[in-house]
Amino acid sequence: MGYNYTFFIRNIKTYSSFFLALFFCISVNGQQSHQVSGTVTSADTQEPLVGVTVAVKGSKNGTSTNTIGKYSINADEGDILVFSIVGFIEKQEKVGSRASINVALETSITGLNEVVVTALGVKKLKRGLVYAASEVKGSEFTEARENNIASALTGKIAGVDATQIASGPGGSSRIVIRGVGAINPNANNQPLYVVNGSPIYNGNQGAAASSTGFNYDVGDGISSINPDDIESITVLKSGAAAALYGSQAANGVILITTKSGRAQKGIGVDYNSNIMYGTPATYPNYQYEYGSGNDGVKPATQAAALSAGRLSYGAKIDGSSVVQFDGVMRPYSAVKVKDNINNFYRPSRDFTNTIAFYGGSNALNFRLSMSDLN
Repeated sequence: MGYNYTFFIRNIKTYSSFFLALFFCISVNGQQSHQVSGTVTSADTQEPLVGVTVAVKGSKNGTSTNTIGKYSINADEGDILVFSIVGFIEKQEKVGSRASINVALETSITGLNEVVVTALGVKKLKRGLVYAASEVKGSEFTEARENNIASALTGKIAGVDATQIASGPGGSSRIVIRGVGAINPNANNQPLYVVNGSPIYNGNQGAAASSTGFNYDVGDGISSINPDDIESITVLKSGAAAALYGSQAANGVILITTKSGRAQKGIGVDYNSNIMYGTPATYPNYQYEYGSGNDGVKPATQAAALSAGRLSYGAKIDGSSVVQFDGVMRPYSAVKVKDNINNFYRPSRDFTNTIAFYGGSNALNFRLSMSDLN
């Protein structure tokens, strides 16, 4: 009995020490809770943010910043504060022994994929549209670059067919959405172009055929827009879009949104340089069996030679002496020069350099860009 009594007494002392130590730890931990305060600002503008949620991670303890971006909350040393608000990247800070924690939140750049700007100042949910609307980001026009952005729409949006006149890098483009709507030769089957809410004229800026029979193309309205300045392009494919812009939009609408400045500290600079080389994809397949003339007959006079011109509908080439357009007799033979047509064409070189300056605040922003195409 003495042995058991002693063991019981010793265990009471042991348990008493354990519970005393546990009570002491609980008391110490309870004393670690303290008030934490600070200010939440924007990392871009350094301005205070209103309505930022400040919460202890894993608990229901939370608060929000006031009109000057300040907050106050009770937290323990081991707690983690979570700062969050729509439009900014969430940030976490461990409390520790700090009584003041100031936080600068960075802007979250996210795309409103489900919102479509259908007209000036009019935004609609994409799932609520009664017509098809497809969007292409501006970065896709600079990866495989076209000088005329209208030509770059082919293959990027279903139902859009773009063709460019063979008049060089600055030539006009013709876009047809979901096929030709009218077979009248004078009908305009092209869509309406709207840039930042304002319709633009997209007609050919060149001259019509003159008395000489020649005309030239110096581009259209859309060719003057630099691909580096485009934020996105939205194509409204149905005639139902005409309700927004009238009868001009009967063949669809191409909405172009250009880049703009954003609220930030200081002035940002963008620079883009692009070089493109081009060569003819195919060459004409020339025949060397028949010579100049008409109706299978060689030119007999200078007038007949002038009348035939470049036409090769004469007799078979036999090397005989025949009068030419200048009245001189020459052999009726084909002139073959190695790589003659290849030497006529030179590889094209297009150099584009663009520099842009942008910046602003929450009230006002700006973007100025300059581009040179050679």
